Amino acid sequence: MKEKEEKKFLKSIQMSLRVGLIVFFILSSLGLIFKNGFLLSYGIIALVFTPIMRVIMLCFGFYRLKEYYMALASFGVLVLMTISLLI
Repeated sequence: MKEKEEKKFLKSIQMSLRVGLIVFFILSSLGLIFKNGFLLSYGIIALVFTPIMRVIMLCFGFYRLKEYYMALASFGVLVLMTISLLI
């Protein structure tokens, strides 16, 4: 049962990365085609927040799988990423 949960967990992580890159590509392409700076900016923001969403998903996923050390490590990475965005 745990192996099935891990596969589902890894697939959801993979999907989140794929969706983030697709959103970036669409917004950036539209921004370049229509010479719209706002769309281009939102594309870059989507690209920046893609790894942040991945780390959030990792944190919750490891917690659900009862891998508390890895969940804590993921949370630490999330804190460091948040601090780096604020600086």
